[in-house]
Amino acid sequence: VERVISEFFWWKGKSPCPRLHEWGRPLCEAGQLGLRPWADHPRNLAHNRQVRFFTMEGEKAPINKHYNLLSGKKEPQWECSSFFAIYAEDYWTKHYSMSMDAGLVQHMNNDQNIIDAAIETLETKFWFVGIQEEYQLSLEKFAYLLGKILNTHINVANASKSKSHKDAHIGQGKKDVSQSDRERIKSMNKADYAIYDYVREKLVQIPTSPG
Repeated sequence: VERVISEFFWWKGKSPCPRLHEWGRPLCEAGQLGLRPWADHPRNLAHNRQVRFFTMEGEKAPINKHYNLLSGKKEPQWECSSFFAIYAEDYWTKHYSMSMDAGLVQHMNNDQNIIDAAIETLETKFWFVGIQEEYQLSLEKFAYLLGKILNTHINVANASKSKSHKDAHIGQGKKDVSQSDRERIKSMNKADYAIYDYVREKLVQIPTSPG
């Protein structure tokens, strides 16, 4: 929920359509109407970004028909798992044989196959996965796996104060989000929550001190 809300407020008000390449014009225009119209838009690929990334579809995707927007060169279609709307929509609509306006985003949200693919990636390609919201705990578990004892407490709250003043509007905007909007966004990110819960369950099973 926080990741999706942060994406919205980070770009809110920067220009009439600040994320044209990443969001596409219809989603940009919905964003000008507010958080809820943006979140509910059928072309909103901000939902479940993490699970799409961990499917590793970007490694298997074909070469883009168009040049990469950043490099100006033809490259593997990594954008299918990332931000660029023109590539992401093209790849995933073909992958599912379903259009965005027909409910593709919601279909992915309820697709156990995409969750299973992401979990397989986490199991086979990562030795350890921590959680940002459980930063201290993640460090302690990581230290245990290395046969070490972590004697340092990381004050994440103080570390966050080092962010520049330009980020202040994000925090203020997030404070004003209603509980109903948060619940709505949570319901639209069930696939991301599934892998989050999976990682957290695996994390808590690791002891925190050797021996």
